[in-house]
Amino acid sequence: MKTTLILTSLLFLNPLAAIRAAEGPPAGKPVNAESASQYTLKGCITDAEAKPLADVRVGLKSTALVTQTDAAGHFTLSFIPQQPLVPDKEKAYAALELDKDGYLGRTVLFKDLNAFEQPVNEKLERNPLTEDRAEYSRRMSMDYTFPLQAPGLKFPNNSPDISAGEWEKFFSTMDARKKDGSTERVNFQAYIPKGASKLKAMFLLTRHGIGSVDHPKLREFADRNAIALVGLLGNPVQRGFYPVSLIDEDIQRLGDLLHHPEISTLPLISFGHSNGTGFAGIFPSQRPDRVIAWVSYHSGTAFHLQFPGVEKVPGLALHGNLDPFLKNGQEETIKNLRKNRDAAIAMMLEGNVEHAPVDKGQSATWDFIFAFCEAAMRIRLNSDGTLKPVVIEDGWLGGNYDRAQGGQQELAIAPFSEFKGDKSVANWLPDRKFAEVWHTYGKTDPRPSAK
Repeated sequence: MKTTLILTSLLFLNPLAAIRAAEGPPAGKPVNAESASQYTLKGCITDAEAKPLADVRVGLKSTALVTQTDAAGHFTLSFIPQQPLVPDKEKAYAALELDKDGYLGRTVLFKDLNAFEQPVNEKLERNPLTEDRAEYSRRMSMDYTFPLQAPGLKFPNNSPDISAGEWEKFFSTMDARKKDGSTERVNFQAYIPKGASKLKAMFLLTRHGIGSVDHPKLREFADRNAIALVGLLGNPVQRGFYPVSLIDEDIQRLGDLLHHPEISTLPLISFGHSNGTGFAGIFPSQRPDRVIAWVSYHSGTAFHLQFPGVEKVPGLALHGNLDPFLKNGQEETIKNLRKNRDAAIAMMLEGNVEHAPVDKGQSATWDFIFAFCEAAMRIRLNSDGTLKPVVIEDGWLGGNYDRAQGGQQELAIAPFSEFKGDKSVANWLPDRKFAEVWHTYGKTDPRPSAK
């Protein structure tokens, strides 16, 4: 089993980026005298017990070069780069992707050119499964994922007020994508609180940045509220995708593995960090009847904060005041959502915080986020799992952050009817209990150095 391809262009500064031909030159006759040498990868893929694995997909990342292992687990890949191999941003000359259903996919990095002369002997582990945690991976098309710039829209992606017509163009462009292009691996994880006979909801998060089903603060939140944690990692989905039905079968699969098949129909809270706000925001946009609340943590762009329909679902946008991405129109977007759509949304600007998470634990920040989620559950979640509509006038309002002043600030709070400032752009808060948490967090520096 052998595949020989000629690599002819760059992608992400990696010369293994694109394919020009499916057949290489005859032996001893390179494409041109200046091209780099031919490289050959040979090896055997087995399971954890060293038994050969047949039909493992073996692919060279960022290229169309793919083969499969034979019955003995063996494979051979040969390629001729147009330019000499150079390390990428991960200091790797090449990356070999191994995928097979029922096993966790793996990526093998070649950080030494001498590695091409050695046999590749790798093992794949079966999908982990315990009483309370399930995990698996599969490959998905990149044609569903949101681009960094909005396709089909004639404005920069930091526009704070996208029109309904422009959104229609955007989704039409997404619908027109072929959906059969290049694929990348996506990892799915779920955690179910032990002893939870009935789950109330699901916390659905992208692992693009902070957050994991194994994070102790998230598990504490899940255990306290009988909530399932579901986490996704992988370029096809982690920054946002369309349509959201793309992962319905995956969530059902996780539920079946953990003996909670109802997980796929539970009301949910969506969460995303940075460009993961596209992930967090698309769910309330497309399924407002199932989304209890959504949370944006340090978004990368205003584009992801204003999908049509998000105004119907309680939203919380946190942003570091020192984050360079804050220049992309997020503050203006939230005010526009409040003024023009009467949105149930608030923005908390963290005075001394930049784009990255402030510490590994993020204790104060997670406590604040979960207080918001629990408030949204209090005002929306019925005992039968259905959701009540949001009544803006029943909530509280919080004052806006003064960026000229900076630092931590004591932001005014009051019931909706008693708020003294401009109600049309004030931050909307679900109830009094969370309003008090909001007031306290505004004065809190969550960085560990401040403690």
